[in-house]
Amino acid sequence: MNYLDRVSDEIGAVGRMDRDAALAVRRSKTDGAEGVALAISSLSLYQRHVAPAYPSIRFSISNILADAAWSAGETAMARTVAERSIKDIESSWGTAHIALAAPLTVLGQAELAAGDTASAIVHLDRALALRADSDPLYRGDTAFALARALSRHGCAVEHSRALARAALAAYTAAGRRRAERRAEVEVWLAAP
Repeated sequence: MNYLDRVSDEIGAVGRMDRDAALAVRRSKTDGAEGVALAISSLSLYQRHVAPAYPSIRFSISNILADAAWSAGETAMARTVAERSIKDIESSWGTAHIALAAPLTVLGQAELAAGDTASAIVHLDRALALRADSDPLYRGDTAFALARALSRHGCAVEHSRALARAALAAYTAAGRRRAERRAEVEVWLAAP
């Protein structure tokens, strides 16, 4: 069972939660833009009306919402939700909690997309440090984002390539689950 499935099950277990929101999280993985749009809409409503009563899953919802917004190309929304999630997690669990890695990664990716490579590097480096002992696929996502940020910033060329190779190894080990990401890293590494 992966992260989205676990959170979907947690959401579904909340008695007052509309079944559509739990289904939207699952659909966002398989139904492309339509599923992501539904997930964003449902999770936004859930976050406003239900999550405050269930703080144990509030952060997971924020992180999924930020990631769904990023996946849908809603960079500004992803950035806003990630920043809010970071503040919430830091105020509840401190500045070194692993839960920060996901919104820091989304924030770094959004900053990179906006051309703010210096800020992206700071946030992605912090996220990668938090993910030092986490799932290799999540660490690979952050490492590849940091590799792109370092490369675009024009510094640490060998370090950025090493990060990309580490992400590639994680994606290769994952097989078909990350074949698209693996291909993206291979193309990036092959570029001059």
